[in-house]
Amino acid sequence: MNTNLLVNRLTDVLKEGIHVVDQFGITIQYNRRIEIIENRVAADVVGRNLEGLEKENEMDELLIEVLATGLPKINVVHECVNTYGNSISVNFSFWPITERNVVKGAIKVAMTDGQRLIDARIAVRERDGQLLVRPAATMTDETG
Repeated sequence: MNTNLLVNRLTDVLKEGIHVVDQFGITIQYNRRIEIIENRVAADVVGRNLEGLEKENEMDELLIEVLATGLPKINVVHECVNTYGNSISVNFSFWPITERNVVKGAIKVAMTDGQRLIDARIAVRERDGQLLVRPAATMTDETG
């Protein structure tokens, strides 16, 4: 099976928006959810450098910053208008993808206020030069 097709299908079923760039800032993955959140079309973003996009946004700048510094940015809350014209609050987290302490790319994960953020947390850790993404342990919020 084609690996790119598999990754595309996998990320399209996620509730989170996913945007992945390589070390040069070129988008290699942009799922349907992030299209809706950022009011852009994957065809306009995939294969293109973030700095050359017509509809560049503040979150692109943070993704570029993570590429440059290798430091994550976690829980950046941003208000925006989605594809459907609705004003939404989005929780963004940005993570470098490293191999042997060299930044090879970055990932942006976006969760909307309509999701239960406490249950949808993503645990990311670096081990042996690979980025591992897995669902965090299910937790209950303070309201029970």
